[in-house]
Amino acid sequence: MIGANDDHLTPFRSMHNAKSNNAAKFKVVLIEHGYAAITPEREIISAAGGELIDGENLPLEDVLRLCEQAEGILVRRLQMTEAIIKRLRRCKVILRYGVGTDNVDVDAATEANIIVGHVPVYCVDEVSVHAIALLLAAVRKVVSTHQRWSRADGTCIARNRFIAWPGALSGSSALAI
Repeated sequence: MIGANDDHLTPFRSMHNAKSNNAAKFKVVLIEHGYAAITPEREIISAAGGELIDGENLPLEDVLRLCEQAEGILVRRLQMTEAIIKRLRRCKVILRYGVGTDNVDVDAATEANIIVGHVPVYCVDEVSVHAIALLLAAVRKVVSTHQRWSRADGTCIARNRFIAWPGALSGSSALAI
């Protein structure tokens, strides 16, 4: 447990106290994220002198009003349309929480002098593993076999067939890109 007399923490406490006495230099609104915690984002923005506003549990219109006063917007799925972007009078950057910017009207943002970015390595491992799982499910015909064998009452109508048998995939190949 960290106590009040831990001298090695003094520089950190004074930095924290200095920051907490000053108003934030900038605001960033996280429109929607779906995560249990946003601690890393809050720590990074706070360390840069900013304030992170979590809009996850707010009505969309309230979040958009907050965005009107923010210099930065973090967005995951919401369509950032021209109409929304025109409301962002102080915004300098819209960062898409994911790969690509297909949900952001980049032309409208460019016209408004707003930089649009994304995270090109966002969930690369997770997406890759999921793609392989879907490929294997397709090769093994997991979904169609399950649908064929299941009844509404949950009983099995297998008729002496097997989903897979030893060597069923032997000699098969798959292309992974």
